[in-house]
Amino acid sequence: MPLLQWHDTYSVNNELIDGQHKVLFELFGKLYDICMSKENDVAYGSVVDELYAYASDHFRTEQIHMSEMHYPGFQQHLQQHDEFTRKIVELKSVSESDDELCLDLVVHVASWIYDHVIAEDKKFAEYGACER
Repeated sequence: MPLLQWHDTYSVNNELIDGQHKVLFELFGKLYDICMSKENDVAYGSVVDELYAYASDHFRTEQIHMSEMHYPGFQQHLQQHDEFTRKIVELKSVSESDDELCLDLVVHVASWIYDHVIAEDKKFAEYGACER
């Protein structure tokens, strides 16, 4: 069983964004598996690149959605996206053989999924529901 698993209770009631969140959960699982199994540096770099690229695309989708709904927390949410991508870039050059830094990335991404995807994204979903 994956360390982090999607549950319908995490839904933001937007099929596209929910689908993207599910992919982020899967990418986290790949990153976790690589860091824990110490497969190889190529696999680590590849999944970090994939996570970065996918998260960046996902953030654009969320930002368009929040802008269209005139979400009042948009700027704060945007800042959180920027902080996440900065941290990924910072840890991106880490060699998978550096167990401590690999674990730092795993912890950062897991914390972000819980704190941001599950909690912060719910705020704009609730705002959107109130606006309907």
